[in-house]
Amino acid sequence: MGLLDEIIDGASSDSVTTTNLLRKVQTVAHRVGANELTAWVRAELDGYEPGASLPTYRGPFAATVRAVWAGPFGSSATSILTQVGTPDYMHPLFEDRFLQGIPEIEELSSKQDELGIAWDGTALAHYNKLVQKDAVPRFEMMGVYSAHRVVTPAALRSVVESVRTKALELALDLQSADPRAGEVGGPTKADPAVDRAVMVNVNHIYGDVANVAQGTGISQSATVTKDDIESLARALVDLLADPKAAVQAMAIITGDDPPPTKKSKLQKLGSALGNGATAIGTGITSDVAAAGLLHLAGQFLGW
Repeated sequence: MGLLDEIIDGASSDSVTTTNLLRKVQTVAHRVGANELTAWVRAELDGYEPGASLPTYRGPFAATVRAVWAGPFGSSATSILTQVGTPDYMHPLFEDRFLQGIPEIEELSSKQDELGIAWDGTALAHYNKLVQKDAVPRFEMMGVYSAHRVVTPAALRSVVESVRTKALELALDLQSADPRAGEVGGPTKADPAVDRAVMVNVNHIYGDVANVAQGTGISQSATVTKDDIESLARALVDLLADPKAAVQAMAIITGDDPPPTKKSKLQKLGSALGNGATAIGTGITSDVAAAGLLHLAGQFLGW
């Protein structure tokens, strides 16, 4: 039985943990030279860094926020908090993003009781300022004493099951491309069929993203999620060695100009890249960097 067969059988067996399944996927990814998949497996096992681009099955999802209110004379009340009246920077407090590694998630998903992620003191202070300004729904003469995002074991199990399904789909696609994939001395991403199977699965894992750094002479990789300013900023910094150029590109992409004007300005900036007037990331040729800049903008804006 080959390694791909082990993954396919293990993904459907309760006797194989998701952690052990991922280790087999890691071996396959290493042998075929799929750095994107290797990075995915490591993040799944060790957990994702705050601010990292997450697979679609890890969030963000709308969360239920339960709060305890406290008032004079020991009075108290409970309610569900919503985003109504809150500024954009507070909206992540009402979303679930599962960053933990699969070993921890798998353990927590076996619990019977409802779990929760508590707001810290800073979040409570910001929300209570809105309460004092009467900007959010509130109880008269009360403030929020504590709040937490509700996390159910079922939600965590869905993350685990999604990972198992992704591992199964990858193994099946690689097996269709070449049954020897993942074996010592087997085919690598240099084989077009294997490369296609890898990239299809990477796109399925991360959803609506663009892989910018592909092709000869490129040593960096960047992804941008539609409407995600943080991922756009990271990608621009990776692509452009000149911070001023990155800021300029960000201003064009996120500005109020209509699409044709944005494209015109980005094409001019791209010409500057192509002419060597603006520095670019090490190992990236100017023509590829210019194309990458336009591609990032198109993915962020949905062109």
